[in-house]
Amino acid sequence: MNNICGFILSIIFYSTVLNTYYLKAQTLSLHVTPHQEFCRWQSLKDTSNNSFMNYPLDIYTCNDASLLFYDTKIKNIHIKILPTLLAYQYNSFKPSSYNDGAFIAAKGSQYFLTTGMFFQYKWLSAQLMPELIYAPNENFFEMPADHPAQQLQYWIDYPERYGHTSYRRLLLGETFLKISLKSFRFGISNQNMWWGPAKKNALVMSNNAQGFLHFFVKTENPILTKMGTFETQFIIGLLENSTVPPSTNTHNTFKRNPIRYYRLFEEKVNMFSFTPSLVSTEKIRDDRYISGINFVWNPKWIKGLFLGISSTQVLYTKNLNTFFDYVPFFNTIRKEENYKEDLYQTHSININTVSFRWVFTEVMGEIYAEYGNYGKWRSLENIFKNPSLDRGFTLGVTKLFSLKKNHFLQLLFEMTELQQNSIEGVYSRNSWYTSNTVRHGYTNNGKLLGAGIGPGSNTKYIQLSWLKNINSFSVHFELLNYNNDIRYFIYRYPSTQFDTWKYWTELHYGCSANVYLKYTNTFFHFTFKYTYIYDYRWLSFLEPQIEHWQLQWTEQKNLIFPQDAYNYFFQIKIIQPFYK
Repeated sequence: MNNICGFILSIIFYSTVLNTYYLKAQTLSLHVTPHQEFCRWQSLKDTSNNSFMNYPLDIYTCNDASLLFYDTKIKNIHIKILPTLLAYQYNSFKPSSYNDGAFIAAKGSQYFLTTGMFFQYKWLSAQLMPELIYAPNENFFEMPADHPAQQLQYWIDYPERYGHTSYRRLLLGETFLKISLKSFRFGISNQNMWWGPAKKNALVMSNNAQGFLHFFVKTENPILTKMGTFETQFIIGLLENSTVPPSTNTHNTFKRNPIRYYRLFEEKVNMFSFTPSLVSTEKIRDDRYISGINFVWNPKWIKGLFLGISSTQVLYTKNLNTFFDYVPFFNTIRKEENYKEDLYQTHSININTVSFRWVFTEVMGEIYAEYGNYGKWRSLENIFKNPSLDRGFTLGVTKLFSLKKNHFLQLLFEMTELQQNSIEGVYSRNSWYTSNTVRHGYTNNGKLLGAGIGPGSNTKYIQLSWLKNINSFSVHFELLNYNNDIRYFIYRYPSTQFDTWKYWTELHYGCSANVYLKYTNTFFHFTFKYTYIYDYRWLSFLEPQIEHWQLQWTEQKNLIFPQDAYNYFFQIKIIQPFYK
């Protein structure tokens, strides 16, 4: 591992010496959905040195991004007035979205507003772009407090609902202060980041949660060397705890299936016969420290191929004792014979991934994949012996079809699997993003930093889009299996044959559109999604006649017990640049 880090550091040093050109400092926020999508699909037909694996992007990566900013100059200070972004989203039954930044898990309406200004003077640049979020935070059918799945809350700060009152926050948002030094930038930022090639579920870093305050050293454009181009980003920062306690909702008014399940202390107990006091134990309020590195290499000998490696580490600040606790890439290789001991003695969360994105401009397509290990680095020998232990992956393919001039169809398929593939992994409670020692998990303000589908979940996503410049219309379908790890964990001892079929599965049918109004220079993004939920929260007490999706329909009036349920999701973003 130290050899790999030495290679990366030597490339960074070599690139700094070789390159002396001056970089522009403005980046494209991940909130600007139309432009992010436009930049990515444009790279499939036009040769680009940018990997799209190290966000945020420089605004000049995308040609039409200049329409977003109003430029002016006062003496030697360059000023950009940033666009105003107003977003609204609505869930009819339960929270049902991810990769939405500062939005919280809430039923009903939510409102989001951001705008700001960018300043640059020689090598110093700054951006002030705060975010305002408001949600009435309506009541919905939460997991009963005595349901065994509430044990998940013992290992992660992942609230179903953010308290029982309305939610208001003023955040730093996409604010930063940067210094440009040849090919690199360093400074302090609160921007969202996205690492890796995935479009829906990045394993290490995404915009699923709100941004967090961090120090960084990065490249915003690929650095050209004799071995190809390189991109990198190194961060250290602090994560925020949500302070929301586990649910106290009991819902004792409906019939329950008296199955037996596995509790924390290796004992069989009736599913609803006790109150899990251990789960309700308050977590410590110590801050969590995060460090991470993302590195991407485009070998000059292979056109369109980008290779990436990412590593992050999270631990409580009270456990920062040695130099190796401050950086993510000098961890010792874990020993498989001490697997269980490491889970309860290691005071950090470690995620390590390797990835690639291969673009074929001749056929206007790409394939990409990210493979990760949840835990400290494993030796190659042990990976080959047991490749499925603590692993997660995302695999995707995109293909463009030309219809006529400037009109295209795009087909996207992406699948992500975070479920443990071994009984040992399930019983040791080592699901992705959870931790036996860092009990707030891999989260910021109660939302996951990585893949938004959540611990132990699997998803398959397919999308068909019509594209014309920045305008687009898409239809999509997603099959989501929610947290199979906790499902196998709590139903370890089924009392009847019918307990073995219990799966919380969601089918998502949706459409979205990006629209640009030339006369007002306004960008619109619309999303609508209908979700059908089978065996919601594993609460069904009915026996299946043939298959579990043929259970009787249950109405959702007054929070009636829903073994099956449905949700309507709607989101609109209005991006209005300032112009004369």
